[in-house]
Amino acid sequence: MQFCIHSRLLLNPLERFICDGDPVEEMGKLSKLNDPPAQCRKLFKMGEPTYSCRDCGHDPTCVLCVDCFKNSEHKSHRYKMSTSTGGGYCDCGDVEAWSEFTHCSTHILGVISTDGGNPLDKMPQNIQQRAGYVFSSVLKYAYEILVAESALNLPADLTYKVEEEKGPLLLKTDLPLEDEEDIYCTVVFNDEVWHT
Repeated sequence: MQFCIHSRLLLNPLERFICDGDPVEEMGKLSKLNDPPAQCRKLFKMGEPTYSCRDCGHDPTCVLCVDCFKNSEHKSHRYKMSTSTGGGYCDCGDVEAWSEFTHCSTHILGVISTDGGNPLDKMPQNIQQRAGYVFSSVLKYAYEILVAESALNLPADLTYKVEEEKGPLLLKTDLPLEDEEDIYCTVVFNDEVWHT
């Protein structure tokens, strides 16, 4: 419920701004420019076979779908076939998943540019520019939050609030911060590995 509110109030407008219109329509156009994609990212269904390369995978969660495995160098390595419990995705093309042979023969074509240029050149200039504005603003905001020396320096939208009952209404008032312990923690989520 809370994520839906944040998505509607924050993420959806940012997405519309970057796309300069309907995000679904624009992402469909961008997807057609990325053919074949440099990363597979096929979502595994329950019971689907997955392959992990014991020689090249960074950890046991780095897996390939059947098609990528058959079209890769990993089929001649030491590998393990498993059955997916659902929800994961194919790591073909993910440079953080493999020490060698990151792409299968299909997805390497998404990396090779026919004109030898930057793959971002396929993306419309206005979307690149708008995305640059959003990403730099979001990263600047995140940096300011992460390096804040105390909760007293937090922006107004992140101040502590406490609800007090006053008759039939709930009023929100600022909680004094000087006596409170810091309750923020930075967590970086990368695939299935937590780093704090």
